[in-house]
Amino acid sequence: MSERDVANIAALEARAFLKPGFAPGMRKGTDPELVELRSTHAYHGPVLAKVPGVKEFWMYSQNDDNVSLNFFYCGEGAYETLSTVVFGLLSKGAENVMDLGGHTGLFSLIAASADPAVQVHYFEIMPLIAKRGQTNARISGLSDRITVNNIGLSRAEGKMEVHFNERWPLWTGASLEAIKERVSLKGAQTLEVPVTTLDKYWESNGRFPCSLAKLDVEGHEQAVFEGGAEFLRKNKPVLMCEILSLENLVDFHETLKTLGYDRVYEIDDRNYRIRELGPDLAYADGKPYEFSEYHNALFCAEPLPTDLPDLVEKELTAAGISPPQDTTGDGA
Repeated sequence: MSERDVANIAALEARAFLKPGFAPGMRKGTDPELVELRSTHAYHGPVLAKVPGVKEFWMYSQNDDNVSLNFFYCGEGAYETLSTVVFGLLSKGAENVMDLGGHTGLFSLIAASADPAVQVHYFEIMPLIAKRGQTNARISGLSDRITVNNIGLSRAEGKMEVHFNERWPLWTGASLEAIKERVSLKGAQTLEVPVTTLDKYWESNGRFPCSLAKLDVEGHEQAVFEGGAEFLRKNKPVLMCEILSLENLVDFHETLKTLGYDRVYEIDDRNYRIRELGPDLAYADGKPYEFSEYHNALFCAEPLPTDLPDLVEKELTAAGISPPQDTTGDGA
């Protein structure tokens, strides 16, 4: 038996979800439990990823991708629990789904696994990461329904510099924006990459209908909105966007209102709750939105389906995932 085999077996044995008293659910890559496991029990190989309500799929890991490692060590629903369940539910019947800033393909895999009729358009600007996304589609048997586009999206066609860190080539965070806190870190590098616009891609692919999209492009969202204005106006897909600051949310809200998006929902993955924000970005009880840590949000032209909260609760309950007992707030 090789040293790698021995190490992998030890990692399999050390998985947190096998331990007595383990509570399934959301984990962050920075959680001490996960940091310790990655350090002491590295794993290299395929990971069976399970998201409540979605057919299981595979992700490959060389101990280099925090998404797959969350599932490996902590089991079903361990990565952005509520966001992934909601995305899976909204993918059903979506026909076409856009994954803009797809990283290693989690949300593409969820959409394609949720509905056998869904076609997914995956975009990832980093060649190495796009290759892993393609590998994950292949080993999950989903290559025919996930179109891998190794190209960036911006406000115009051309070439741009992407900022990344060579010390963590598959970690999240590569961006077309020179984010101050990141470009000053050891290992920060740039790479010239091709970019196009969402509108041009949509036009060249027959102006297909689309009702759901995920956007996570690390600060370059406004350029994507600008280059995809016609696509967004015509389709008005539900948009799941990563929110990195209060300013992020406000800017997205103001821009998307001009494109027909009137509703905003905060997704709280830690506490498994969705809360609608009013036009003034306040909760139903009048309290203003407060940013505490990065999270996802849904931007919609129409209200979310009224049965969505019940469907989410059903899937979480079936997976044995319960919200913290001290959680309060207005759910969707």
